[in-house]
Amino acid sequence: MVPVSPIGTRSAAPDFLDTPHGPAACAGTEDDTTFFPEPETSAAAAAAAALYCHRCPLYRPCRAWALAQPPDSLHGIWAGTSRSQRRWLRPRRSAS
Repeated sequence: MVPVSPIGTRSAAPDFLDTPHGPAACAGTEDDTTFFPEPETSAAAAAAAALYCHRCPLYRPCRAWALAQPPDSLHGIWAGTSRSQRRWLRPRRSAS
């Protein structure tokens, strides 16, 4: 069994979480549906998660990590983006 990371994923914790800049703003949140919503509510969840993400000291490394992952392998809201938003952003990021 893969250990649960500090932010509730069932995958290995991303390496940017080991930083002296402080804990992620989402660490310890009680409502998993904000960051791991049902697919039909992911746009609304991304908007709600943005309240946490945009004030987070780990926003930039989280966003870079999320965009570097294969688009269909990462579930949930990362750096205020849903899976469909990351699919849209990823090709544009690669092209620049």
